[in-house]
Amino acid sequence: DENESDWTCWEFQAYTYDAGGNVIQTISYYYDDSLLVLLPDFKKEYIYSNGQKLSHTQSNWSDISKAWVKVWKSDYSYDVNGKNTGYIEYKWNEASSVWQYYWKQLNTYDSNGNETNSFEYFWDKNSSNWYEYSKLESTYDAYGNLAVFIEYGWNDSLSMVVPSYKDNFFLLCSSGFKYLKSMKEWKHSNLIEESKNSFQGQNTLSEFYTA
Repeated sequence: DENESDWTCWEFQAYTYDAGGNVIQTISYYYDDSLLVLLPDFKKEYIYSNGQKLSHTQSNWSDISKAWVKVWKSDYSYDVNGKNTGYIEYKWNEASSVWQYYWKQLNTYDSNGNETNSFEYFWDKNSSNWYEYSKLESTYDAYGNLAVFIEYGWNDSLSMVVPSYKDNFFLLCSSGFKYLKSMKEWKHSNLIEESKNSFQGQNTLSEFYTA
């Protein structure tokens, strides 16, 4: 405070934990200049089971109703190995007092626990269907190193996901300290740029060219 030459608390967060040490609630407050007090801003609540986060809900404080108003939540899923297989995000419909689909992510893994695919979908309320928005695709070599990574993004004109860029990793020695990385970048399904990087210890060589 410039007038009193003292510190003023501008923001404040209060945390609540369960018996396992997981944060199950956070409440954030902000400083109101006119009232000169801290007021509630938003609240996040979490549900855990066996150390895994199952749900995450956010509510905002309403100065009109003087109550917490739900905004959105995410529900998480896992496989038998504890790997996160994705989440579904909902937005709160205050008029009908129900949670509505908004966003979804699905993840897949290989037998070694490496993530092979990550899909993102958006919910179209007009057709009541999920539509794929983006995709990450990964493959691995015999040593478990990432060999190929491809990212796909939504194309409005084609109404589908198309490649955005692709990374190729070529292992040149089994120790893993030397490898070649090449990157291809697409725009509207056309290759526009490619780069190559060679790594060995601390040394890096790079080449860039346009297709």
